Amino acid sequence: MSYCVVADVEALAQPGGTSGILFSSSTRPNLTQVSGFIEKITDHMNGRLTGMGFVLPITLPTALGHLALINSWGAAALVEYARGGREGEKAPPIADNWWSKYMGALDELEEKPGILGGVSRTSGSPRSLQTSRTVDGSDENYSDMNPWFRRDTQF
Repeated sequence: MSYCVVADVEALAQPGGTSGILFSSSTRPNLTQVSGFIEKITDHMNGRLTGMGFVLPITLPTALGHLALINSWGAAALVEYARGGREGEKAPPIADNWWSKYMGALDELEEKPGILGGVSRTSGSPRSLQTSRTVDGSDENYSDMNPWFRRDTQF
C-alpha cells in the first residue's frame, strides 16, 4: 500500500514552472509510470522504516499524512527526472530539489523517530548488535588469550 496517490504527485509536478499537471496515457511520464514511481518510492520508504525499527504496516492517521508527503516528494523527483531533458542532458534542478527533500525527510525520521507519533517499533534497533561488553580490547578484563567471542562461539 502506498502512502500517497497520483493526485498528490500531480499537485507537485511542474509543467513550465507552475505546479499541477494531470498525468494520462499521453503525458511524459505516463500515468502507469507515475503509479510505478509511487510504488518504488513506497518500497524504498518501507525498507528504510523497517531498518529504523518501525512495525509495518503503519496505520496511525497522523503518521500516514506525514508519510504521504514524503512519498509524494520522492515520486515527484522521479517524475521530474523522467520529464527531464534528452539523454545525456542534466536533470532539471527541480528533480534534485524534490529528491533532496525526500532523502532529507527520511534522514530526519531516522534521527527523530518521534515525528511519527505513537507508531509501533520493535524493541531495540535491528541495525546494530548491542552488547554490554566492550569488544575492541579497551576493557581491562579483555585479553587476546580470552576474547569475548571466538570463531567457534555458538549463540
